[in-house]
Amino acid sequence: WYQHEELGFNYRMSNVIAGVVRGQIPYLKEHIEQKKAIYFRYQEGLKDLPVHFSDIDPRTEPNYWLTVLSIDKDSGKTPDDAIDMLAGENIESRRAWNPMHSQPFFAQYEYYTDSASVSQRIFDTGMCMPSGDSMTDDDVQRVIEVFRRTFE
Repeated sequence: WYQHEELGFNYRMSNVIAGVVRGQIPYLKEHIEQKKAIYFRYQEGLKDLPVHFSDIDPRTEPNYWLTVLSIDKDSGKTPDDAIDMLAGENIESRRAWNPMHSQPFFAQYEYYTDSASVSQRIFDTGMCMPSGDSMTDDDVQRVIEVFRRTFE
């Protein structure tokens, strides 16, 4: 996750990147289908582990651009355990997004929440799985097998 220490950090896209993205638009539906298949492969391959995927509202159609799962706190495992396990096999993954209230720049300001901060819970238990549209079925299966070792 990224720690922003100054105001004005910008995720803007360069002209070159914008041109590359524009060239991918004709393949967008295909990429979404590939990412959707990866999402459901993970869901099926990890269904017996103490992990959860977000429910999909039947009134919507997500783009599956990221595959984010959460690890049950009671499992004794954390996202860092799984991330380290994957990294040991040269598989990149990362934490779910870092809440704004925990960014160094905003630490000086008051943070208001009810009894449970949803953003903090997502960060504490969530992680992004590899989900690039170039992943093969074998790649996804390998990620599943390595991820499962976290709970052995």
